[in-house]
Amino acid sequence: MNALSVLCTLASDDQFLPGAYARNLLIAIDSLQYEEPIILPSTLKASKKWQLNDPSHSNYKEYWLKVYPNPADHYFIVEYRTIKSEEQSMNLSITLDDLNGHEIMKYLPYRNFDQFVITTENLAEGMYFIELKKDNKSINQVKLIIRK
Repeated sequence: MNALSVLCTLASDDQFLPGAYARNLLIAIDSLQYEEPIILPSTLKASKKWQLNDPSHSNYKEYWLKVYPNPADHYFIVEYRTIKSEEQSMNLSITLDDLNGHEIMKYLPYRNFDQFVITTENLAEGMYFIELKKDNKSINQVKLIIRK
């Protein structure tokens, strides 16, 4: 067996380091054609991007609030939707409160549905509550844990 056939045999094993080294040597001496693998993004790892004219958002029957990832490390995402018949002048708010009920952050929605990202760099580790409120009355609440 010559060196080239040994390298080809090693290169066929793609589970261990000798196979990777053998493939690199064969590529370097132009004995193997290298094709860059194409990795497509997974649609299972992200939520759907909401479009303003998406017909699936046309008739909400209830209020909805979702927070993820939970527990959060560096950031978390808040998604919400409200009843479509609410007027644009609706008195809605989304708040982030600590365990003692102190308001840490407040977001005033201007659409019936949206999502936004909040960084945790200025928040301490611990438990928080995210609330969707209408006229300062809680409609929906989610418990959030931050771990750094």
